[in-house]
Amino acid sequence: MNTPTIEQIENACFQALTGSSDTYLSQYEIFNFVSDKFDIKDPVEREQFKIRFMMVLRCIQNTFDCINYTMKNGIIYVSYSPDDFDEKDGKTIRVKETNMDNIKVSEKDNQQKDDMPKDIEVINFILDQNLKEYLGRKSEYGNTILHSLVINNDYDRIKKYFDKLERFLFIQNDKNETPLDLIKDPRINTIFIVKMLNHITILDQKN
Repeated sequence: MNTPTIEQIENACFQALTGSSDTYLSQYEIFNFVSDKFDIKDPVEREQFKIRFMMVLRCIQNTFDCINYTMKNGIIYVSYSPDDFDEKDGKTIRVKETNMDNIKVSEKDNQQKDDMPKDIEVINFILDQNLKEYLGRKSEYGNTILHSLVINNDYDRIKKYFDKLERFLFIQNDKNETPLDLIKDPRINTIFIVKMLNHITILDQKN
């Protein structure tokens, strides 16, 4: 079969999590469940599938309600807790959390660390494929793709894709930090300044 769609992968991940409510599953346990479901044999399709899977997992806590998400030793762990949320004063609030102390990093998980695409490969895929619905999705700690690129001082990618990403300049992560707050590389700062100056020039010309 062809590489599954993003929606199919999201649904399969959700099935894996709801089948083990209140239990943290590692990214590899979820991947194995989803992979078995689609039974992809072609090596090229499987690599594409891995990238799509990690993209979904990277953003899954912002895709579905009642998802707990954490990282331990560089491995993503996710759980589904259907009773974790309640309504109060018109807002959805978390009323309890699964105990993360119960997460045990298995030897098998540690051995599989290099088998999945790195975060930057996932980010490149989203940008290259122009997956607009994922450009603003937040990953762990509430970071957008632009946050991640700035944190990694990735000047070349920010320069290449800035037109797609500039609308996320003022989006805050879980620490109330925007990508602008996190800039350390002066070259990246220059990109933002030049772009803003261009905007001002265009506005002046219109007026």
